[in-house]
Amino acid sequence: MQAVTIGQVTIEPLSPVGARVHGIDLRDELSEDTKAILRKAFDEHALLLFRDQELTKDDLKRLASVVGTISDQGEAPGGMNLVSNVNAPGLNEKGEHTLRGGDGELHMHFDHCFQEHPLRGILLYSVEVPPEGGDTIFADVRIATKRLPPDIRARIEGKLIRHKSYLRTGQPEWNHPIMYEHPRTHERVLFFSKLQAREILGIPEEECKTLFEKFTSIIEDDEIIYRHHWQPKDVVVWDNIALQHARETFDPKYRRHLQRVQIG
Repeated sequence: MQAVTIGQVTIEPLSPVGARVHGIDLRDELSEDTKAILRKAFDEHALLLFRDQELTKDDLKRLASVVGTISDQGEAPGGMNLVSNVNAPGLNEKGEHTLRGGDGELHMHFDHCFQEHPLRGILLYSVEVPPEGGDTIFADVRIATKRLPPDIRARIEGKLIRHKSYLRTGQPEWNHPIMYEHPRTHERVLFFSKLQAREILGIPEEECKTLFEKFTSIIEDDEIIYRHHWQPKDVVVWDNIALQHARETFDPKYRRHLQRVQIG
């Protein structure tokens, strides 16, 4: 796919999923035409990258609002929190909440798949990042779903999958259709989080284990993964239903501090 320029905005596709956006200073108010360009690119590419952006929290929320409604579900005062190994987990004196598990490897998952309403999207803004490691990797679940063998797809048709949080207080859990309908495109995608999946209702435990291993091998295929190596002042906003994401490990001597906005 080639880059497309509309006015001052250039959408440069990444491989195999996502797009980098050029020509926008996110400190400025966006015109309705620019918002429409970004929404169209978001629906098509599922991930948008903006580089070298010096932004405030209000700027980040304004961008997130282009593709959805800010959500304060869970531990996100005002719809924002921190993914950080700099701050201690929990609420600080500034009213910011730092999520637990801000360091080390994090397996593939959808955010809030253990809630009744999984998040529509996520925005991350890099304040401090390690020189190596700590990459975020994104798998295109739309492609993964198309790669499901017909017999497996038939086996899971109509089934519910149970996801459970391993970090949140009270460990919330929820059952969702394993073939989940995307709220905007209405495409059905495989809704399986390696990090949080516990069982497919109505399928024996050993068979679930086999299916989970198969799902993982399809989702974690390098052919459908975009690997993002963070630079300071990067903004990445992505579709939390079309894409799964994971974090690679990094040396804990390095600081990694990102601001996060939830899109409902």
